[in-house]
Amino acid sequence: MVWNADGPDRALAWLNELAQGGATDLMVTANTLAQAGRSAEALSAFKRAADAGHDMAFGVGAELAMKCEGLEQAATWLEPFATVGRPFASAAYLDILMEAERSDDALRWCLEPERRVDMAVLHTAAELLVASGREDEALRWLGSLAEQGHAFALWRMAGLSEQFGRVDEAVSRAKKLAKQGHTSALHLMAFLTARQAKDEEAISWYSKAILAGEPFAIAEMADLLKELGRHDEGDRLRKYGLEADGQIASGAG
Repeated sequence: MVWNADGPDRALAWLNELAQGGATDLMVTANTLAQAGRSAEALSAFKRAADAGHDMAFGVGAELAMKCEGLEQAATWLEPFATVGRPFASAAYLDILMEAERSDDALRWCLEPERRVDMAVLHTAAELLVASGREDEALRWLGSLAEQGHAFALWRMAGLSEQFGRVDEAVSRAKKLAKQGHTSALHLMAFLTARQAKDEEAISWYSKAILAGEPFAIAEMADLLKELGRHDEGDRLRKYGLEADGQIASGAG
């Protein structure tokens, strides 16, 4: 490889030759410039890569933007990308707002009505609401997202409810959503029921979640069966899954 043999300068010369022929990769160029310590040029390349749709440009690009232009300019660059729903951009944007001690701005941005709620938005908003003593608002916001089918919001809501000693509320909300057809709620109901009492009700919820296609429910149900001393059933479940009627498959035939 050019990089290994001759270092960044030769690699950049090689990339320039490729670019002249119309064959280049903006991310390779940006990372090579960054490795060569040419921060301003690297930042320019990362920005071009972001414009071209490379989401990975926002990681190192955000760090270079802070270094070369400062927190405010970095936030100004990232905000439009974050607003249109580029998840790596929203994570970098929120990190910069928090670094700049602009938590109020971060929370307002997260809670804007049309905001696309990715994991960075979900985590930041929930944490900031709780930190400011707005636990009920956090639970309402997460519950609203859960009703729209946001699985991570559903589980985050349950986690906070447990943290606040309000598990019964989480169970009630999960049961309501499960009846409405939210498959993640079936899995959550199984998980919460098993936490309270390892019995047939939990197994029933797990069976429903598995048949609805929840991928992690099989392993959890198998573990529960083994905790109940039903090792053979647990092993068969892991190996063969469930039949359409909810019975553990035997593997015969």
